[in-house]
Amino acid sequence: MPTPLQRETLIFIVRVWKEYLKSPQPQMRGEVEVVNSKEKQYFADLDELENLLKRNCYTDGEIPEK
Repeated sequence: MPTPLQRETLIFIVRVWKEYLKSPQPQMRGEVEVVNSKEKQYFADLDELENLLKRNCYTDGEIPEK
């Protein structure tokens, strides 16, 4: 008989804002907070956000190939 799948819920708070640094074009910045651990990680573009979320979702830290 197959073993039932386990489910783990991860909760993140994602904050995104625009910064006007030394250029007239705003730069996107953001922060991901892992609710359970209160750990905060920062990102500067959507690719970094995706990688942060993936790293936090896989327990061994390795992101599987697509």
